[in-house]
Amino acid sequence: MLLSPVHILDDQFTAELDKLKSTRAKASRMEHKLKKTITIKMHEDPAFYSSLEDRIAEIIADHRTDRISDVLALKRYEDVRTTLREGQSESAETLGLDADSYAVYGLLGKRMSGSGTSQEDIVDLAAVIYETLKTEAVLDWINKEDVQREMRRKIKRQLRLAKCPKERIEELTMEIMDWARTGIRIRIRTEK
Repeated sequence: MLLSPVHILDDQFTAELDKLKSTRAKASRMEHKLKKTITIKMHEDPAFYSSLEDRIAEIIADHRTDRISDVLALKRYEDVRTTLREGQSESAETLGLDADSYAVYGLLGKRMSGSGTSQEDIVDLAAVIYETLKTEAVLDWINKEDVQREMRRKIKRQLRLAKCPKERIEELTMEIMDWARTGIRIRIRTEK
């Protein structure tokens, strides 16, 4: 049976899924759509989407080794879909961040957890780093090494001020810059 191409985040997806007869086919379709969506959106918020990717890998492993049934696998995929639809924006709003600042928060949280830095400090740092990126971004900044160098310098300074462990500063700066180059939606200021 051919299904029309409905995005997994659309409300119509459930109706399309119900057209399939077996639970195994439904679980397989859900797995495929989740993996595709996560791959496409990974650059927007690597920490958030990596955690969803890990959950899917766990479901796949459990299902392949018959630790869970088709019905339970489908239920778990539906839980991941719900998190995908709601989790990121709710979490960002709860912390008082927008989607882009929240992506920076996810990268920071992954590297700074256990360093003695409070969640509030990481939230503040994420907002400051994102503002720094927005302030420094100019037209075609991705191709301007001097602009990127200044961004890296300011990010590292903010990380040092936030008492980020020294051994994590370089790696974290590179992760933030990689995210910025691929997924950032900065409103570019015009050059003076």
